[in-house]
Amino acid sequence: MSTAERERAVTRIRREEMRKKSRQAVAGFDLTFSPVKSVSALWATADVGIQEQIVAAHHEAVADVLSLIEQHAAFTRSGDGGIAQLDTRGVIAAAFDHWDSRSGDPQLHTHVVVANRVQGPDGTWRTLDGRVLYPGRGRDVGDPQRASRRPSRASFGREMGASRTRFPAQSGVRDRRDSGRTAPRVLARTEQIEANLTALLDERLDQIHPPSRREMYALRQHSTLMNRPAKHLAQPLTVLMAQWRKRADQAIGPDAVAAIQRALNNAAERPLAAADLSPETLDAYGAATVLTLQTKRATWTRWNLLAEAARRTRLLRFVSTTDRFAALQRPSNAPNSTRSASLHPTS
Repeated sequence: MSTAERERAVTRIRREEMRKKSRQAVAGFDLTFSPVKSVSALWATADVGIQEQIVAAHHEAVADVLSLIEQHAAFTRSGDGGIAQLDTRGVIAAAFDHWDSRSGDPQLHTHVVVANRVQGPDGTWRTLDGRVLYPGRGRDVGDPQRASRRPSRASFGREMGASRTRFPAQSGVRDRRDSGRTAPRVLARTEQIEANLTALLDERLDQIHPPSRREMYALRQHSTLMNRPAKHLAQPLTVLMAQWRKRADQAIGPDAVAAIQRALNNAAERPLAAADLSPETLDAYGAATVLTLQTKRATWTRWNLLAEAARRTRLLRFVSTTDRFAALQRPSNAPNSTRSASLHPTS
């Protein structure tokens, strides 16, 4: 093995080892809830009334997702080796609102710290079953929950006189409708992360095959942490707002907010209820869900099905979180019985 080949092999092994996570006890989980860039840009440049509506919609979305987590993802384990998975009586969490990113860009987001202690149905306090939330399946658990946040955006639109907003849906997958429409100088850090990702892709040893979904996720994480700026000196929110409005005016002109408001007011499509989708439509979504999963995975879980169903239906808008989740149940459950074979049959 030549020196160059040895260096490449060592680099590859180091990267693989760095991706491996050691199992250790944790005190809790930090869940971050952040709307898409255009929402933060509008919030940073709008008047006080609109800002309050955006923050209220964001908080409603966070509450909806936490409710779904408590109902469908907060479990504990009991028995020899944790063989039995048990329901819980909810989670203990504390929420903290943040307004900006490390680089000083507007980034409305909320950190929710969930304690790693839950009470089982028998009253005993145990740890959360982290296998549902972390590490790998956490992304799939989050996808249907990210989709559930959309009704808050619809509520915001109705309060402004629209029946549905045109904001891109929150999703772990970038929504192309949001790309390029937000003022680049308002969100400078995003450009830097994209440049980092491009550089990492150019440095890949395998330039023949495209990166897998798992590798792309790791590369995006790495690109976000590269040359990550130190947290800037804290400033009053009023000062930050003035700076953001000035930057937005310089980048896209003073009529940007008015244009967004006109787009909201012109949105005339009615949000859907779960009952509005016919069985044929839901079956079609279910077939597409399984076909897509077959190209990505050899096996899958119910959360994988829910996450893919959420991606398939991400352009639909529903009147409530309950309606959206009910609509997701059919595409994720029906295929599991008709197009998938269970590796752990119940009987």
